[in-house]
Parts: sequence; structure tokens; C-alpha cells
Amino acid sequence: MRKIATYLHRVGKSIVARVVDPRWIPRIGAPLFNGRGKKVGVVADVIGNVKSPYIVVRGSEAEEYFTEKRFLLRGDIDG
Repeated sequence: MRKIATYLHRVGKSIVARVVDPRWIPRIGAPLFNGRGKKVGVVADVIGNVKSPYIVVRGSEAEEYFTEKRFLLRGDIDG
């Protein structure tokens, strides 16, 4: 597990998060987990430029987790 992104804001039922390290961008469809290893959502899209990408996260638990905690997500990476 690796720190993937930080919360930016909510858009509808999705979350937009800034990727922490552009060398480790998660693939679309990758599951994302909270700090305790519980799956909270999936990567729906990767947007922005290559040097500072953002991810769009879908999942009702991701919305709840991010809204309350605003912690970093951890998840599968494509590297």
C-alpha cells in the first residue's frame, strides 16, 4: 500500500484528489483503500497534466471517508 492522493473537493457523487507522487499514478478502475485497509472506492478517471495529475474517485464510502477525514488514500498502483 502506498499513499496515493489528497482530498481536494467533491463533484456530485465523485471526489477529486491530487496525486501525491506523479511517478505512482493509479490506473483507472484501481481499488482505493483507507488507512486501515478497507476499500472505500475506485479510480474513475485520471485528469490534468502529467506533472501534476488528479484522480476522480467514485464510491459512496470514499465520499464519506474523505468528507470526514480528508486523509490520504492508499491503493493499488501501476508502476
